[in-house]
Amino acid sequence: MVYAQAEATKLCTERVLELLAALRPEVRGSWAPEALSAALRPDGVTPGQVWIGNANLRGHRLEQISDALDACPIEV
Repeated sequence: MVYAQAEATKLCTERVLELLAALRPEVRGSWAPEALSAALRPDGVTPGQVWIGNANLRGHRLEQISDALDACPIEV
């Protein structure tokens, strides 16, 4: 997961996009912030204000992503 790779509990949208593009450049290399939001919205994940250092940016918190993943049924 990109949060583990970045060793972070919150990331700005641009950093999430950079990390996703590095993992799968052929699929996510050209994603814009709107594409990320559209992909996460069905799972109830929306961007919000996150403080990173001294900057107030738009981004996502790890707990939001974790909660959405926990709510997804996984068949084994």
